[in-house]
Amino acid sequence: MRSEHIVHFFDDDAARVRTVSSYITDALVRNRRILVVARPRLWSAVDMRLKREHIHAAGDPRVVVLDAYVSLSGVMRRGSVDTESFRKTVVPVVKALASAPAGLCAYGEMVEILASEGNFSGACELERAWNELTAEVRFTLLCGYAAAHFATTTEHHDAMVEICAAHSQVRTDASDALGHWLVGGGTALLQPPI
Repeated sequence: MRSEHIVHFFDDDAARVRTVSSYITDALVRNRRILVVARPRLWSAVDMRLKREHIHAAGDPRVVVLDAYVSLSGVMRRGSVDTESFRKTVVPVVKALASAPAGLCAYGEMVEILASEGNFSGACELERAWNELTAEVRFTLLCGYAAAHFATTTEHHDAMVEICAAHSQVRTDASDALGHWLVGGGTALLQPPI
């Protein structure tokens, strides 16, 4: 089994909560370790949804939840990824969790925070750091972005092309009209403009 690095473009937080909850549920069924690096508001919504489905992820020892804002501040310096800090903070956590017999599934939205700030170069740098890690350690990583970040300018389009190229899979749901249009409805949108 090789690593998977998946990107999912969402139209809203409701779609993100559904997808992340399903991702965590599937990982728990497979007895995998789970690392969630999320904004507190999103984790709270995911945890509530899981509880409604009688899944108590927050108390499960297989699940590690980190605040995406805190994690991001630990790896960024002046708007760029500090690869040494990434290797000192993120890599040991991932390696420890991925050593479990059933493996690791991770969800992260540090890149979402960077994109929301308009720091697309920082998001691309962070995606490259994750790719280096997926080459060293076998695990599945799901990254989540709001599709709206990429719908306005050529710069945003170029960033989306680069972000998609950094992943082994690009996903969106049919219910996410903008994400579906950007990704699935018109693959031409992922091609460089003429």
